[in-house]
Amino acid sequence: MTNRILDVKHLKIDFHTYGGDVKAIRDVSFHLDPGETLAIVGESGSGKSVTTRSVIGLLAKNAQVMGGEINFHGQNLLQLKEKQWQKIRGNEIAMIFQDPMTSLDPTMKIGQQIAEPLIKHRGTSKKEAWVKALEMMRAVGIPHPEERINEYPHQFSGGMRQRIVIAIALICEPEILLADEPTTALDVTVQAEILDLMKDLQKRVKTSIIFITHDLGVVAGMADRVAVMYAGELMEYGTVDDIFYNPQHPYTWGLINSMPTLHLGTD
Repeated sequence: MTNRILDVKHLKIDFHTYGGDVKAIRDVSFHLDPGETLAIVGESGSGKSVTTRSVIGLLAKNAQVMGGEINFHGQNLLQLKEKQWQKIRGNEIAMIFQDPMTSLDPTMKIGQQIAEPLIKHRGTSKKEAWVKALEMMRAVGIPHPEERINEYPHQFSGGMRQRIVIAIALICEPEILLADEPTTALDVTVQAEILDLMKDLQKRVKTSIIFITHDLGVVAGMADRVAVMYAGELMEYGTVDDIFYNPQHPYTWGLINSMPTLHLGTD
């Protein structure tokens, strides 16, 4: 218990709409341990992205936390003011979004965007931050970083842009990395490369990952534990082996059997 980095307890989130209140998250609890990967899986609208955004304080304006706690090293993040969030977001907890083009500033050189968190959070000089940005570009597999550091996002492929977003997220070596379906828009080959990259960097940086996905194939090769969500509730929660080989909930069983390569009892 004392070793947990993140402990989410009985989280409840509503969205206020013209048609009434929508209960988006209904009494969700899970935890994250040092160096592990927790996958939150479920279909679109299940609440997995809302849950993750609450961990980094990026909920929509019409969202309201109705109850629960999100404890990061014993501190309830739900009690933080925006100024306090700014010290944690991108520094101790970072996020990779699904579409890198919505995360990157099209008017800024990628070197500036990678270096910016170091300058903002760590007070690093621009010269030193630039050197660190080059090192991170090499670490995420961007070829010829000395030449490409002065280029803009539109000059990179989708896979390379996602590597840039990962570099930005990891430049401050955060304790928690939130990855919201970071490979969905990529082809299968690039997807495999990005997943391998994340696992390799996780070992180097020693960060813990919450990985959001609807793809159980990704979960099988990436996660230590799995939380299965449906309609804002946690249907099932356990190790990868528990979920894949001994699912207790009919919804989980349906998810597994909807993927031909993951049918139990097959090669």
